[in-house]
Amino acid sequence: MIPKAKKNLHECEYHLQKMVDSRNVEELEINFAAFVNSARNITFVLQKEFTDNSIFTEWYKVKRIEMDGDPLCKFFKILRNNIVKEGINNLNFNTRVKSLNTATDMIDKPPNSDILIGHRGISYLINKGTPQEDIIPASSKGQILTEVFVENAPKYHLDQEIKENNIINISNIYYSYLKKIVEEFTGIINKK
Repeated sequence: MIPKAKKNLHECEYHLQKMVDSRNVEELEINFAAFVNSARNITFVLQKEFTDNSIFTEWYKVKRIEMDGDPLCKFFKILRNNIVKEGINNLNFNTRVKSLNTATDMIDKPPNSDILIGHRGISYLINKGTPQEDIIPASSKGQILTEVFVENAPKYHLDQEIKENNIINISNIYYSYLKKIVEEFTGIINKK
């Protein structure tokens, strides 16, 4: 038997890959929020599917204690609640511009827009002073590196030290943990 939560694992892995493939900070934030939400739903779906299964109930009691005591699991639970209620606000950025000529390196610069260079990378300020004013990601041919970190990221996960708190690293660790949980229970129910 394959639990329905496997589909959520596929969704979670999809968003994780989209994070890796993001072309700008805004895409990364959007894909990270989708990853966090899909990751959090994995255990919800697993619980719903096996709510009347006594083997699952006993097994999940132990897993729930493990997750409640794990800093990374707590972190993602709180993060998901914050994203749903307050938006994506827990990310820190550090941008280093190695080379950029704003006159020649900018790609598809909207007319009458301003170029903003800051810790979140390079953006365009469009429709300044109007109700349509917005900041959109900019593409350039310049050499720019933006590192993205999560505020208050845990330092440990199940006694394993987390050496880098960038969002790709901690998301990979969390995804691997959730996959292990689903596959562990899949092994248990398939032994029957």
